Amino acid sequence: MSETPYRLGPHDAPMPDVSVVLKGRLQPGHSGLIPICPDIAIEVVSSEPAKVLRAKVQLYLQHGASAVWVAYPELRMIQVYTAEGVRELTGDEPLEAPDILPGFRVPASAFFADL
Repeated sequence: MSETPYRLGPHDAPMPDVSVVLKGRLQPGHSGLIPICPDIAIEVVSSEPAKVLRAKVQLYLQHGASAVWVAYPELRMIQVYTAEGVRELTGDEPLEAPDILPGFRVPASAFFADL
């Protein structure tokens, strides 16, 4: 899903640039803020201050996201945040999430190919 707001608390409704929610977690016909946390939240660094972005990453992880991917187009780098920590991917290093997206494996550079 693209730019979908999620209700993660009484005052928190972040809207990742892209999100992944596993099948069966959404209620059909629901409208408004989605009352769950995405399985993967994807943020693209543009004009958002680093402090705000870092807070969003922590918010997603605290509310159950399995991973948060932060793409830095100017650096051609993706940071992958999980409960275990953070990894930085560049070039041909594979971006994958086997527990969430079995079979998905793409070189980090593919995200920046048309830039």
